Amino acid sequence: MGASKVVIVVSPQAWGKMFISKHHYAIELAKLGYSVFFINPPKEKKIGGLPKVRIHETEYKNLKVVEHTLFFSSYFKFHLPFLHHLLIVIQRGFILRKIGTPNLVMSFDLTNNFPLTSLNCKKIFFAADEPRAEQNFISARNADLIVSVSQHILDLYKPYYPQTDLFLINHGLSDEFLNIPTDSLKKYKGINIGLSGNFLFNDIDYPILLQIIEENPLIKFHFFGNHSVESNIGADSSQRNIDYLTQIKSNPNCVFHGVLGKRELALELNQMDGFLICYDPQKGQSSGSNSHKILEFLSTGKVIISSNFSFYEGTTLFEMCTEKSNKQLKNLFHKTFHSFVYRNPEKISIERKYFAFKNTYANNIQELISRLNCQRPKQRHQLP
Repeated sequence: MGASKVVIVVSPQAWGKMFISKHHYAIELAKLGYSVFFINPPKEKKIGGLPKVRIHETEYKNLKVVEHTLFFSSYFKFHLPFLHHLLIVIQRGFILRKIGTPNLVMSFDLTNNFPLTSLNCKKIFFAADEPRAEQNFISARNADLIVSVSQHILDLYKPYYPQTDLFLINHGLSDEFLNIPTDSLKKYKGINIGLSGNFLFNDIDYPILLQIIEENPLIKFHFFGNHSVESNIGADSSQRNIDYLTQIKSNPNCVFHGVLGKRELALELNQMDGFLICYDPQKGQSSGSNSHKILEFLSTGKVIISSNFSFYEGTTLFEMCTEKSNKQLKNLFHKTFHSFVYRNPEKISIERKYFAFKNTYANNIQELISRLNCQRPKQRHQLP
């Protein structure tokens, strides 16, 4: 692919302050010189009139955001799906008139808001999240390559797309987490444990997390990321989650830093003594297979105390529950804390950093493009 070629990234989460994999891949593609258009999920409009398509610049060179308003109701998606499929292709046509013909489409969208069918270009479907209904599998139709960070998710797609190339890849690490100064003065006294992500998210095991915080009052817990219902990546605003988060915030040993820029976040994470990941494996987007924050934590070389993630089973990179529940997590945290000085030897720290640095978004992009250009011929898809 040349430097002037057009890449479309289709995302179920809008462009905003907080970035996850969809945003990071768009940024890395733009850094490589591609003309990247990041397509936000559609906004709904009452029936009548043409769809509005607006293109905005971002702070990144070669990267623009596309906002679009539907000319039909989302009612059809749930009640007349055959009609929705027809209308969404028309909607896609209005977008392509503004952008032009792409050379590559990289879609993360499970809801078929930008169908891959009848597009004369290379197409990657990135199954970052687990499909929860048969209808979700249609979004990958006509993809040249189906990618996921979870073997569990790929196994779900295999019966529907037996002749399509399925590729397992790890999450990516942004360049901002590389080349962190090692001589920075320590900002925080005592033992400091970092957590990052969207803290209004149903994946979090709030009861266990609250217990760990309350049973370790001498440890400072630093929360980096969204803790507001107003978020570009979504939030679970159920009363249960809000109540738990309110209880966590009331603890004097908890500090909420909010959403930081990537470099600022990287510097803050390197100030931590270790990290905690407390997810409910039964509720995770990939059934507890993987998490993007692991690489960011590993890039510091520090210890991680974590729920179970099957992608990392068999490794010795961090302290992880051995079963798909968090029954062990409190004891694992306590045990690790009391032997903390022994948990960050230089050899293990170097191994953690090396593993993280091998999995940058830039490296992942090169691997995906190479895989895309060396695939076997496809046959007809078997769809639900």
